[in-house]
Amino acid sequence: MFFCKFWFRAKFTNKYFRPVLSLMKNKKAFTLIELLVVIAIIGVLATLSVVALNNARAKSRDAKRVADVKQVQTALELFFNDKGRYPTTTEFAVGSIFSTSTVGTSTYMAAIPTAPTPSDGTCAASDNSYSYLSPDGSSYTLSFCVGGQTGSLKGGVNTASPVGVAYGGPGAGSTGGCSCTSNSLPCCQDCNPADAVCAGGTYCARGANCASGVCQSGTCATSFSPLSVSGLKLWLDANDISTMFTNSGCSTPVAGNNDAIGCWTDKSGSGNNLTQSSGGAMPHYLTNQVNSKAVVGFNGSSVFNFSTLTGFSNGNFSTFFIFKKNSTATGVLFGNSGSAADLQNFNDGTTHFHNGGGWISANTGQITSYSLLEVIYNGTNASFYLNGTLISSVAISDSNNFPFNQMGYRSQTGDYLNGGIAEVAVYNSALSTSDRQNIEAYLNNRYHVY
Repeated sequence: MFFCKFWFRAKFTNKYFRPVLSLMKNKKAFTLIELLVVIAIIGVLATLSVVALNNARAKSRDAKRVADVKQVQTALELFFNDKGRYPTTTEFAVGSIFSTSTVGTSTYMAAIPTAPTPSDGTCAASDNSYSYLSPDGSSYTLSFCVGGQTGSLKGGVNTASPVGVAYGGPGAGSTGGCSCTSNSLPCCQDCNPADAVCAGGTYCARGANCASGVCQSGTCATSFSPLSVSGLKLWLDANDISTMFTNSGCSTPVAGNNDAIGCWTDKSGSGNNLTQSSGGAMPHYLTNQVNSKAVVGFNGSSVFNFSTLTGFSNGNFSTFFIFKKNSTATGVLFGNSGSAADLQNFNDGTTHFHNGGGWISANTGQITSYSLLEVIYNGTNASFYLNGTLISSVAISDSNNFPFNQMGYRSQTGDYLNGGIAEVAVYNSALSTSDRQNIEAYLNNRYHVY
């Protein structure tokens, strides 16, 4: 029995298991080269995964930056619709966007977001913020930096404003902002000094690509306004709601859209305020009318009177209007309650100027969209400009010292203005070409009428 068992095990083992045991004895492990190849492949895959993850995170941060800016812009426009202006730089720095009035506090954004960190692409850490600038509330710039192409936005510093988003720092993409080589406006007006670090005695001018600044010798009037030109005697700004009041005593502030205006105060410092005591004849404050900005609306029966009129003594003047008519009917800008003096756009498409003695007209066409109308009067000639273009220059005698004391009405004919006025600037001299062009650039940069 023992022998049979031994014989069976030996026979069976030799026949069936010896080949398997032989194979097991001859099997080799991975070589070092094979291990290194496998490790290298795993390393490459891990690296690609990390790079893809980092790219996805960077794109996510850029998307958040763009979304944040859009939300802030929406809050700024809500503020503008209620207040007729944008928050100033100081107000924005509080960290939220809100306004207060007699009826309570309106919150448009409880907490202004901060840019996600870290910065991405070529953006420096100092650019990784939402940089807001609005010295007087009439407009704003909101600069931010994205690491790469995000939608239609290029990688780098971009600047949001009421008219959209442009590539580059503050002023980028605005009219006249490129390839400037002098400190005449709007060259340096469109350039924020932060775009280039300029030494003393120099200023920052917009570069040729509108994306960076270059240094030039001289001084740049970066805070230009009508007050920057001497001789300003009347400045009316519908985008400064603090200059308007609901009563002729100029004591109750206008609060919001469609409020009647009993007093529109002069920002020139001359005290040439406009008033109206009759409620039915009061113009109205209207928001979001031209380039997202407010105007004073005249309904065809509205009229303002000059409570005083000082500062005009030599018969010369220059007047600038941003306005439009709502129809082709005659629209009166200036009139006089005691004479035939007027400045109006007639129903035949001519603009008429009467100085109380003689009169002339220019074929400006119907001004039924917001435009810049100018009349420069030097005592013997009156030059008409529409949107910066000379229409005609005609001789006129019988010089008078700014012969107007009403706005929106001419008593001799009973004509009114049915339309809107955004801004008015009047000087007590015939401005030089450079001064006139500077005022044109300022007004067109605000309202984009041409």
